[in-house]
Amino acid sequence: MRDGTLIPPSPPLPGGSADGVTACHDAIITPSTIIPPHSGERLDLHLAIWTCFANAKNQAARREREREQALAN
Repeated sequence: MRDGTLIPPSPPLPGGSADGVTACHDAIITPSTIIPPHSGERLDLHLAIWTCFANAKNQAARREREREQALAN
């Protein structure tokens, strides 16, 4: 601080694995994941996030249909 008072260090970050994203999602993350097509376009973050949510919704609906079919048989 300006008066010379030391600020205490922040607490440590919560633990986790380096592979946390792929452990929670079916996404395969590679160094080229965020590289847009070579047409010079910028990443449309809104569209990318919307697509992820839409894919997750479709996968959940598919799992639910498969579960219902398994219970019916």
